Amino acid sequence: MENVVTAIERSLNRVEGAKVIPNASIRERISGVGRQVDVYVEIPTGTRILRVGVEVRDEVVPVDLPEIEQLITKLKKLDVDYGCVVSRAGFTATATAEADRHGVETRTIAEVENPDWWLATSILLNHRRVELVHFRINFRPEELPHVMPLLAGATATDLQLVLGSGETVMLHEFVASQGTRQLDRPELSALKDQDTFLLTIDFRELTGAGLKSPLGSVPLPQDVHALYRFHQRIESVKLTAYEGPNGINAFTGVSSGWKKQLTLVTKLNTDGTRNISFVADDPTPQKTVIASSC
Repeated sequence: MENVVTAIERSLNRVEGAKVIPNASIRERISGVGRQVDVYVEIPTGTRILRVGVEVRDEVVPVDLPEIEQLITKLKKLDVDYGCVVSRAGFTATATAEADRHGVETRTIAEVENPDWWLATSILLNHRRVELVHFRINFRPEELPHVMPLLAGATATDLQLVLGSGETVMLHEFVASQGTRQLDRPELSALKDQDTFLLTIDFRELTGAGLKSPLGSVPLPQDVHALYRFHQRIESVKLTAYEGPNGINAFTGVSSGWKKQLTLVTKLNTDGTRNISFVADDPTPQKTVIASSC
């Protein structure tokens, strides 16, 4: 492992403030438990610091699929910006494909001698979507005699919600949006693709709001019980590098799921640090023009 640490230190010797720490203890994002990582690297990139966790395999045979799967599982748990596996003997084709799919970088020892070895060759996109499966509107019992005639023949998609601001939205669209807003709740952090979750929306908190049906104004319901289905797809977008003038480089790739061209632009500063910017455009033209004014 010493030769990998030396190679990384040599590649970053012009980057002021860069740190290379062998046998570092890095905490896991969720559990907070400290885990040993072969090399921890900090690289100043403009206004923030890029944190990279590196696992080293100094073996005479390429890293294969079972081994890369174990390393991916470990690196994805760590509180770093991304993980990298360095192998003296390289990687099998299936191992490289699996690492790309999970956004884990792969390098040989020779490649980490390159000053820009730490720049990503792919971007991992997490496509998340919430589907409203169904919902039930709950009125107060004493309001039902007045409400039921107004809802006669109406479906859920016929109802409009008039917010206190005066804005009018379809009720089912409002309920659907509330499900999407719940994704950042800690208790939903373990959701997997096709999982479902329930939500009770308290309409008593909607001050000044009202409900409309085709037959007239309806009293605001007490609450709505909704069932949602979570959809998730992880996409690894391979990046192609383009070199421009004055230390400017760009890395571009097209996301099939997002239908966007992603461009990562890096600019070398006089002090050896780099500024990194990211843009997403329509996928035409396929190549971003790199100008010295970037």
